[in-house]
Amino acid sequence: MPIDRDTLQRWLVERRTRFERWRRDERRATTLAVGLLFFSFASAVAANNSWLPGAWSTWLTGSLLALACATTWRVRATRRRRAARYSVEWLESAIARLEDRFDLGQPDGAEYGEDAHPFARDLDLFGSGSLYERVAATHTVLGRDALAALLRGDDLAPLVDRQALIRELSEAWELREDLELAWCTLRDRNPKDARELDRLERDTRSLLEPAPAWLADPPGPLLTRVKWIGTSLGTLAVIGTLTHLWPFSVLLAVWAALLGVLALVSGPVGQRMGAFEVLRSTFEAWSTVLSRLEAWQPESAEGRRRVAVLQEGSATASAVIRQLKARADRLSWRRNTFFAFTINVLWLWDLHAWASLASWWRQHGHRVPLLFEAAARLEAEVALASYAAGVPEACTPEAAPDSETFEAEGLAHPLLPRSERVANDLALTRRGEVALITGSNMSGKSTFLRAAGLAVVMARLGLPVAAKRCRLHPELSVVTCMRVEDSLQRGASRFFAEATRLVECVRRLDEAPVTLVLLDEILAGTNSHERHAATRALLNTLTGRSALTLVATHDLALAELAEAHPELVWVGHFRDEARGDEMVFDYRLRPGVLPTTNAIRVLRALGLPGLD
Repeated sequence: MPIDRDTLQRWLVERRTRFERWRRDERRATTLAVGLLFFSFASAVAANNSWLPGAWSTWLTGSLLALACATTWRVRATRRRRAARYSVEWLESAIARLEDRFDLGQPDGAEYGEDAHPFARDLDLFGSGSLYERVAATHTVLGRDALAALLRGDDLAPLVDRQALIRELSEAWELREDLELAWCTLRDRNPKDARELDRLERDTRSLLEPAPAWLADPPGPLLTRVKWIGTSLGTLAVIGTLTHLWPFSVLLAVWAALLGVLALVSGPVGQRMGAFEVLRSTFEAWSTVLSRLEAWQPESAEGRRRVAVLQEGSATASAVIRQLKARADRLSWRRNTFFAFTINVLWLWDLHAWASLASWWRQHGHRVPLLFEAAARLEAEVALASYAAGVPEACTPEAAPDSETFEAEGLAHPLLPRSERVANDLALTRRGEVALITGSNMSGKSTFLRAAGLAVVMARLGLPVAAKRCRLHPELSVVTCMRVEDSLQRGASRFFAEATRLVECVRRLDEAPVTLVLLDEILAGTNSHERHAATRALLNTLTGRSALTLVATHDLALAELAEAHPELVWVGHFRDEARGDEMVFDYRLRPGVLPTTNAIRVLRALGLPGLD
């Protein structure tokens, strides 16, 4: 059940108290460790110069043991203090959402914007002030990518299943807090240097590829034979030298020969190690994330599918990644200079570590993309659930599979502050129905269209929508033609770009059982006569297709369509009120055609001469 603000505040006080306690313990442990370090040094000096070295040796041993205990205490206190800080930040964000404060420093996802997408740009899915920015409580690059894919509508589960998953996650506060701690730990492993961070994100994305570059081309049969022959020679040389059977020159000769072998393969091995050296440091944190997800016992069908991916196979997802980390660590030992010129040479450690990594990939490699994809998808869905928990006043849409409908009572734009929203009703209940929305400039037509489009997008994501009540076909999709611009790079005029977009909108009507079509002042790049004729022809086409259409227009003559198709076309309008030189808007949708216009008043108010 939903958690109220008072409960969150009580939890926040508890977490802050816990944070302060562990911070004090961390400081005390640090002070004690420093004191014991100096005492150990003094004891060592005294033991070396004293007539009674035995007593001082006892003190030295005791102080070193105490130092080890103090260091362990400090490490534990630091780890718990950091976890408490993550919890405090997470609860502060949850309270901020309940208070309608979404300026949480989250990424805006501008890099995911696509002009060719059927609705992303027009509905502000990405960029500053976007839906992505509002819901992006993610910490990993894979989570951000997965969230962007969900918002674009890629591979969405049925509406009811997604609603059940988001509802279950939004109520699972303990699970989300635990995952927040794991993801924050993973986030803090990120390098601070921008180039290193970019490399880490690129390498992390490679985990979703069927065959990452750093695991390609494993050692072949020839290198495998060389590996075992060289290892045998190195072992015999060491044993022979230690037992004085052979002179040291034999060991030196074998060492030089094996060094030459390593020189031939050091390039491929170095490339593999360098390709994921930064990524390797994140495997432990990823293992913790996967372990927590594996322990989750969801009730929703979608949740069970996600967890099943992590649990199937001979080893769990977390165990698989721990094994990968262990093998990657072995390969990285070559960084140690002493190890590189002794054990690495005499036993061809690089080849053994490389072969071990390749063996792991043969056994588990096919699962890796699925594991990380499932983890990333769950991270994105937890972010959506955190948003859903922060808008308890929003409604859960009702699925209407037997009718091509979209109805919303008290529909508002979800990206506006709650105190500034103005709600309106909308009902499109018949196949081919068209709503012509007229209105003066700045009166709210475009905002109303975007509110309707976002309601459908958010409903398909499983999120609550900014309305008192909402009912829609569970497979309702969206296409838009609202913010089309000319393109110098493509050599396309605005009219051509808009015409191309409209053709694409009509084509997409065949890809879904029913589609919400949002058109805002279309075909403005041509003369008024052809614009009216083309718009009228397009709307006549839409009345015969599986579409529900909202059209914002200044072309009042299009209202004639309501007379020609009274059962399918209706007209509404937004208006303004003139108070001296000031225009006041109430953003209320009213039935009928707009009785007045305000273009001249707007231009006059802005100081354009010649309009007096």
